[in-house]
Amino acid sequence: MDYKDTASSSSKVDAKKQLLSWVTKAIPNDLGIDVKDFGPSWRDGYAFMGLINAIDENLIDIEKYRDVSNKHRLHESFNVAENELGIPRLLDPDDVDLPKPDERSVMTYVAQFLHKY
Repeated sequence: MDYKDTASSSSKVDAKKQLLSWVTKAIPNDLGIDVKDFGPSWRDGYAFMGLINAIDENLIDIEKYRDVSNKHRLHESFNVAENELGIPRLLDPDDVDLPKPDERSVMTYVAQFLHKY
């Protein structure tokens, strides 16, 4: 591996860490949503709801979605993000409700929240 490959790999890791840091700071602590990665932490939809809540706490009542499926929470999150925040729907619930969602896809979508706000 040459320097260029190492630098590129290093910058990707840094960008991932920075985005994860932003997410953990943005989601209000009182929601009890723990985001550790860009994979399984997003599967149940709560992390997306937490980001939406961080932007506008009046858009989504997380408690209302406690007894529904992951796919339903994801669907609602993606709809609210698109219709209320203007964030393009880059994912489908089936893309995320997996044991190991694709990290790059989740990061790309989450970055839209950062760029928008």
